Amino acid sequence: MFDRWLKLPAHKYLHLTALLILAVGISINNVLMSIGTIWIISNAIIQADFKAYWERIKKNKFLWVLIFFILWHFASLLWSDDIAYGFKDIRMKLPLFVIPLVMGIQKPLSHTFFKWILMFFILTVCLASVINYVNYTPDKDIREMSLFLSHVRFAISITLALGACLYLSVERSFPWFIFIPIMVWLMFYTYKSQVLTGYILFAILAVLAVYYLFKRLNARVLKFAFSITLVLGITITSVMVYLRTQAYLNQEKVNFSELELYSPSGNPYYHDTTSTLTENGNLVWIYVQHDEMRQEWNKVSTLDYDGTDKKEQPLYGTIMRYLTSMGERKDSTGITKLLPQDVINIENGSTSMNAQNGFMARLDVLLLELFRYRADADPNGSTMLQRKEHLRTATHLLGKHWAFGVGIGDITQKFEEAYNELESRLSPENRWRSHNQYLTTWIGMGIFGFLAFTFLIFYPLFTPNRFDFFFCLTSVILITSALFQDIIETQAGITIFSLFLSLSLFASKPKHGRKLKLV
Repeated sequence: MFDRWLKLPAHKYLHLTALLILAVGISINNVLMSIGTIWIISNAIIQADFKAYWERIKKNKFLWVLIFFILWHFASLLWSDDIAYGFKDIRMKLPLFVIPLVMGIQKPLSHTFFKWILMFFILTVCLASVINYVNYTPDKDIREMSLFLSHVRFAISITLALGACLYLSVERSFPWFIFIPIMVWLMFYTYKSQVLTGYILFAILAVLAVYYLFKRLNARVLKFAFSITLVLGITITSVMVYLRTQAYLNQEKVNFSELELYSPSGNPYYHDTTSTLTENGNLVWIYVQHDEMRQEWNKVSTLDYDGTDKKEQPLYGTIMRYLTSMGERKDSTGITKLLPQDVINIENGSTSMNAQNGFMARLDVLLLELFRYRADADPNGSTMLQRKEHLRTATHLLGKHWAFGVGIGDITQKFEEAYNELESRLSPENRWRSHNQYLTTWIGMGIFGFLAFTFLIFYPLFTPNRFDFFFCLTSVILITSALFQDIIETQAGITIFSLFLSLSLFASKPKHGRKLKLV
């Protein structure tokens, strides 16, 4: 319509504007995500080129399955009790329905426009990460480092931005010196963020990047350099993981019959020989002398020993765990070993001297959770044990409703009922869905919904774009993320998923066929 009035390709640029708004919004603002979604569908409706739309739908298997997936959402309301929640779920998933459908019925996005979308996305992710890092303080939970959306969703955005940086710099779309500092910063941010999903996705990015660069680079020197870098990276990471694991496996060997009964100051120690709680491989509840710690701690800190730290945790417990992570006894001597920065860390709620050490801190938490997993401990407070309960509950539901599911309106209700049936030890605030999008979709919409979703997410790997580095990376990241998260159950996750799934299908590759070159 506007094209005819203005004698210009107005709808083409309105379509691009909507995509740019989405690319910016997915990292910083839900309102922008909503505006972008409404904008892109409104532009397609006003353009009103319905004949061309229908011709493109007829030729595209993906769009047929997407339409079925949309309609099956509505069909599942027929066996849902909570219809209102079902419509709310459908409304929230509007970007999943709208963005791929509109991009599929429009002309393929030009490679030039595609590159500008990636640029806006990269710059927004970089800006958001800087704001996150500047505003984060050690007294906060590490998950609060992500201000604008959940830390896991932002980790997905970070990995996509890293892949986009590498893609644009290697393709020489923009000068490499623009992207190298950004990539270094985003890798540093990933290291510090302590998001396990982020580490997994970064490893996938590294493997795919090396594979594609090896395949397309002609210079032997560069191939050799990448080989050395890859080997060194794998070796260093493996050694770090091995040494840390050994520290936990070879926990403090204690002969409880030989424990000293008195501190150097002559006060009796408290030893709980039944507790297996450890910190950095050392037992927490041995060599404890509260009176001495209280006296010495109150000399070096304004926070009372019997009060709480800045995370509202009992301060004495934080002190004990921190001293244990240092390998010190919990007495006056141990307190005197604390440096001023250690005191600040404890006041801020850090329970380990490694709590701010990025990857190593996350590895410590993971190892601790592994030991709790083996001991079948209380699942609350442990990501791994909670996931075990989520999976157990999901498979329980799947066994009862595998054919047609419970209906999208009843997913939350049925999960709660299943937790009660299984007498789960999870507290109410930790009783979430399966944390696996494939299972959640199957439980909600049955086998047909599961097959449709699986087709949609895997389909890009069977198109010609699969040979392109960034499009392949996008598909693998989305497939992997859906294994660990209910990625299409929040607005940010849905928009990230929908936009990049659509780009991997409906954005054009460069026509010049230039090989990837770094120089």
